[in-house]
Amino acid sequence: MTAVAVYPWRADGPGRGAGGVTDDPDRAKRDAAGCLEWADSAVVEEASTGGIGAQTLAGGYPRTGRRWLAGIGAQGRVMWTAVTVT
Repeated sequence: MTAVAVYPWRADGPGRGAGGVTDDPDRAKRDAAGCLEWADSAVVEEASTGGIGAQTLAGGYPRTGRRWLAGIGAQGRVMWTAVTVT
């Protein structure tokens, strides 16, 4: 199986949450940012399908350590901060 980069995202707020997975980091950021009208936080991570079989996809994707955290900046614009998790 060829490894493919995927970008799981998650947004959480009072009493609710949303999430998804896409193959495009910019799309993941747009999707997560769209939830910030009600969510307190949003995060996008980079993961890979490498080394896992189809039966294990439901259990999650191995993270690469790259992550982007959302924050609201000047004039209400969403700003993304890149972090590396080890």
